[in-house]
Amino acid sequence: MKRFFKYLFFIVIGIVLVGVAANIFLENEDNIIRTFAVHRGDLVRQVSVSGKVVAAESVDLVFSQSGRVSFVYTRVDAKVFEGDILATIENDDLHADILQKEAAYESAQAKLESLQAGTRPEQLAVTQSSIESATVAIARANESIIDAIESAYTQSDDAIHHRIDQFITNPKGNSPRLDLLVADGQLKSDIEWGRLQMESALSLWNIQLAGLGTLKDPSDAAKTAMDNLDFVRAFLEKVALAVNSLTPDSGTSQAVIDGYRLDVTTARANINSAIITLTAVITAQKNAATALVTAQKKLMLEEAGTADEDVAAQKAQVKAAHADLERSRANYKKTLITAPFNGIVTKMDARVGGSASPGVPLISMISADTLEIESFVPETSAPLLNVGDNTRVTFDAYGSDIPFDATIISIDPAETIRDGISTYRTKLRLSTLDDRVKSGMTANIIVVTEKKMDVISIPQGIIFEHDGKKFVRIKTGDTIKDVFVVTGSLSSLGTIEIIFGLKEGDEVVIDSGVK
Repeated sequence: MKRFFKYLFFIVIGIVLVGVAANIFLENEDNIIRTFAVHRGDLVRQVSVSGKVVAAESVDLVFSQSGRVSFVYTRVDAKVFEGDILATIENDDLHADILQKEAAYESAQAKLESLQAGTRPEQLAVTQSSIESATVAIARANESIIDAIESAYTQSDDAIHHRIDQFITNPKGNSPRLDLLVADGQLKSDIEWGRLQMESALSLWNIQLAGLGTLKDPSDAAKTAMDNLDFVRAFLEKVALAVNSLTPDSGTSQAVIDGYRLDVTTARANINSAIITLTAVITAQKNAATALVTAQKKLMLEEAGTADEDVAAQKAQVKAAHADLERSRANYKKTLITAPFNGIVTKMDARVGGSASPGVPLISMISADTLEIESFVPETSAPLLNVGDNTRVTFDAYGSDIPFDATIISIDPAETIRDGISTYRTKLRLSTLDDRVKSGMTANIIVVTEKKMDVISIPQGIIFEHDGKKFVRIKTGDTIKDVFVVTGSLSSLGTIEIIFGLKEGDEVVIDSGVK
């Protein structure tokens, strides 16, 4: 038992000694100062992104209007050429329209040739006939105006003297009075005053009618009649307000009120009808007069011979007819899907007899000969790239040992959000066409954005700042001191260029080892 405690004592002592020795060793280890010697070398800054091979041109083709597919001329994987018709929808009516516009264009062209040849006697006779027809039309229009004026007066006289005067006392005297219980005193006064003026207007109008038959142009009389009709219509509107406000009382029954209202409504309808009729005949007379003047001028021009201005105007008509024809042809083209470039059909959903809707892709194709690489570069790297930068590209299909040269051809100015991150679509084109590269392949792209030769660079992490300035620690002998530095470009490996403050051979402290 004593021997056991003796052995235990020596074991404990040994463990203590080992611990003390280890602690001393580790403290020495912690006090080791690690440095590295500054040297010159190359500093490279590069961007590494992935991308995908895409066709330089790819398009989803649609019909510009709805319809039923009538013909399909191609299939998936077929090679097509620019301008080839791939599918059509029913367009027989548009084809007919083209034929009609072609005829109109040819007619305008023929007329131009006729003008350039001069006016034929037959044409002069036709124009003279147009003058005679227009003259007859004017005479008939004038007769229609006189009839319309007389009818307008008759309707106005009936409206006032037979339909309105039944509830007005002394209507033709100097003090007509409305025999209706109207609550609105101003309205009642307006009607009585209007009736007094109405009698004068109708009397004067009746006098003017006597001379209508002697007028060569009844236009002024028509204007006076229209003014009178407007006056009568306005007067009847006020009377209608008064009649419509009546209620039965001991002196006026509902039946009487209804009779008044019917008479006023009939009077208003007759006046409105007279206004419409007079307006129509006035318009007809103006149109006939315009036609006469036009025919007379045409005859003068034809008799004088074809002027240069006429030839120029007809040339313009020819151009207009040609534009209509081209518009019809454009509408016809909207029923076709044609190949916009040489390429290969990758999708064909058009089926004969199926429906087509505007904007719904039915056919897709890609360019056959030119491929590009599309990459979405994160916003942190995009500012480092420029159109024209040369790049090194490898493809997963061939490994990193087979590089390809490519050039950046475009960088989108607007961002594209992918997975919640702003990226910028960048397109590259291989320097030489290579049959090994296929659409859809994954590409690994390295772009060297900056390369400096023979510069001093150190790990960025050993630089520290104090009072807004940058410093590193250098070891000279047993002395460590802080040295002010000026930095330059940052490499892709995390080293940074030192422009001022260090020279080749300086021992830069990485870790002082002090805890």
